[in-house]
Amino acid sequence: YPAQLPDLFYGSQLVVLGKYSGSGAAAVKLAGQVGKETKEFVYDVTFPSRTTDDREFVEHLWARRKVGFLLDQVRINGEQKELMEEMLTLAKKYGIATPYTSYLVVPDAPVPVASTAGPGGFQGRNPMGGGGFGGGFGGDGRGLLGGSPAALTDPANRGVGKDPAKVADVAKKLGGKPGDAGATRGRLEDDKLGRIQNELEKLNKDLKARPKGDGKGGTPEEKAKEELAQKLLDSVKDARDQVTNFDQARQLYARGEYKNAQAGKLGVDVAMCANNLRSQDRLTQTANQLVNGRNCLEVGGLWIDEGFTADLKTVVVKAQSDAYFKILEKNPKMKDVYRLGNHLVFVTPSKIALVIDQNDGKDALSDAEIDNLFAAAKPETKVEKK
Repeated sequence: YPAQLPDLFYGSQLVVLGKYSGSGAAAVKLAGQVGKETKEFVYDVTFPSRTTDDREFVEHLWARRKVGFLLDQVRINGEQKELMEEMLTLAKKYGIATPYTSYLVVPDAPVPVASTAGPGGFQGRNPMGGGGFGGGFGGDGRGLLGGSPAALTDPANRGVGKDPAKVADVAKKLGGKPGDAGATRGRLEDDKLGRIQNELEKLNKDLKARPKGDGKGGTPEEKAKEELAQKLLDSVKDARDQVTNFDQARQLYARGEYKNAQAGKLGVDVAMCANNLRSQDRLTQTANQLVNGRNCLEVGGLWIDEGFTADLKTVVVKAQSDAYFKILEKNPKMKDVYRLGNHLVFVTPSKIALVIDQNDGKDALSDAEIDNLFAAAKPETKVEKK
């Protein structure tokens, strides 16, 4: 991808991403026309059997470009089963926002954590200086977990000085059945970004109305604060607009009105989103992380394995405890899971959900208990009725 290579002009570059089979030494041949002259370049390369960690981003970029290509095919040919299955599998695996996975949209720039509590409005560190502003993607661990489990239904209860909700309780509310976590994330993000936008608009207005320290356009520090506040506001607005466009397009697709989804401002915006995916050459933030072969979704400060459902058996371990580090010692690959934070739910090979909670859980686990967590689950045997 791109599927068809465009013209390459002097001084510019073209990044092509592809998937190969096999491994070992090979010759890569690049041929083309320079004016009327045919040029050919041959490179000796060695293809590894699998991507190493320092090249992992290539796989993600390839997936984004392929999803952009598949979205174009859906817009042209309609929601054909094979196209939809391949596109949705890639989008969910790599955390790619599309009209069918609009809940995965996140702003381009890290945004502050909004809260209706307190005079500052925002909670956390303040990149603008002073109080009441800050946080970042995933927040400061508040979100759903900052208040009681009622935070799931009442935004005003999140992070307002109540006892932290237990990760296991929140996860069971989120993961009643497959797909519930994504739907919940969409609702929570819309609420959060709406409150953040209101606060940023007020902040922008206040910053511009303040007397300038130099009596002219403002000091460099004042200008930097205004630029940062405007950048954050633009990022939040763009993310909300993108979700709205994706949702509108999905509704039109569902009714078979593909031409309407390609007309006017909506058509332009959706086409631009697909084009950005087709030509993406750098990774952007995502609400989804693929760790240890499992898809984990960020919902209100909690990372939850998309394979988790409320009926799974759980083992709750306290973050930074002896049990926490013993799991890491026996299973070093868990470092990638732990990097997600201290509020997470991960489905282990035994199909038991490992819950990491900063304020709850076991402090110690035996070797046998840890081995049981990471032993492959036995396949279910079906009993035929006679």
